[in-house]
Amino acid sequence: MGLFGSKYPATEKVEREDERLRKLYQEVLKTSGSEELKEFLKLEELVNTDEFKNEKRRISALVFKRTKEFEELRSFNKLSKNRKLKTYLLVDGSQELSDYDAFSKTERYALINDKKQRKNASDLQKFYKFKKSRRYRVYKELKSSALPKEYDVLKKRVKSEEFKSFKAFCENKKRWETTDWFKTEQRYIQLKSNPLIENYVNYYDSDLFDEFKKYEITFEDDFSTEKLDDQKWKTSFLWAENFANGNYSQADQNQGYIDSKNIALIGSKLTIMTRHDEHTARIWDPEKGFVKKSVDYSSGVISSGKSFNQNRGIFTVKLKTSGKYPIGHTVMLSSSKNDQHITLFKTLGKRKSYVGYSFLDKGKVIAKHALIKSFNSSKGYHILRLEWDENILVWKVNGIKVYSCHVPTVFKDLHFSAYSFVDKTKKKTDSGNLVFDWVRAYKHIGEN
Repeated sequence: MGLFGSKYPATEKVEREDERLRKLYQEVLKTSGSEELKEFLKLEELVNTDEFKNEKRRISALVFKRTKEFEELRSFNKLSKNRKLKTYLLVDGSQELSDYDAFSKTERYALINDKKQRKNASDLQKFYKFKKSRRYRVYKELKSSALPKEYDVLKKRVKSEEFKSFKAFCENKKRWETTDWFKTEQRYIQLKSNPLIENYVNYYDSDLFDEFKKYEITFEDDFSTEKLDDQKWKTSFLWAENFANGNYSQADQNQGYIDSKNIALIGSKLTIMTRHDEHTARIWDPEKGFVKKSVDYSSGVISSGKSFNQNRGIFTVKLKTSGKYPIGHTVMLSSSKNDQHITLFKTLGKRKSYVGYSFLDKGKVIAKHALIKSFNSSKGYHILRLEWDENILVWKVNGIKVYSCHVPTVFKDLHFSAYSFVDKTKKKTDSGNLVFDWVRAYKHIGEN
């Protein structure tokens, strides 16, 4: 619920949300060209690849006992306990073997098997004893086998820094965190948590900014100047100026339009004032034509017909009204010949407000209007909006749709016009105002 129990959201809330979205959209646009976003998108693509995911799973699930390296270590440890291999290793490379090999190449070696020669020869006794020893026999047995080579290969492998690092890596419960993959992942998470990038990811491809993406502003006035901008507005109906030599009122109305005397700009607000002001006004009488008649009220009108007209788009105003019946206020889109109208808003007194359309078809007026339910334009500012797409019209108040319809004709080149009026009735009142905070129009980007 909005202010005063209205079914429409509070205007201030609607404007704050619109401003928030506009700022967010500009922020997202700025982010879309940033280097950080480029880096994020590149990293996002990487961390979502099968290669990255598989590598993380592989590393996280690593158990040393399930690796080929563990089997290599176990084989090495088993060989290290092999008695024959231990004997081989003890002999291989020993000084004793080296001396024996050197002696075996001398002439005296031929005497080693001669028992008589050995009896008094310490060298022959020594080398003969070695030759016949178990350790030398084992050495010769293994030398021709693959076992020593296998052991050497495994030893080199398990004693390498690479092997030790891998074993330590597997046994480290936080091993993933030691990898470059982890650093990449952390940078991705850091960028993803950046509010600017987070907003880009959440909103760039959403429908949240559809209006900003599809529409561009074509007309705007926030009435911040000291006087009415005559490059945008005239204080007369376009059709009256073009075809009737100036403003006039209808025979069933009790007001005259006095140029700009009833138009005021105060505090960045434009006010069309309707005042009890007896004077002689120009009136259109269907039977007599233009006549001079006495009226009890004066009022005003503004029109963008000389500066702005548009086919289709969004037309929106922020306004409020005051004044009791028979004073009324109208904001509409009008054709230059006054034969086509789309009423953004029309009120009679405080509680009866309407939207709709009318047009001439072979001299006959075709019209359709609908009451805006539960709406009182005198209860503070409201944002009134018309969405015109081809022949479909949608009216909204503070973002809430109040009416929509199909129009059985083609509207062309309509402009803003706003005015107040007084019904001709015996009922009297004092004064009333139609107050604008701003007026805006948008069209599809790229549309003529």
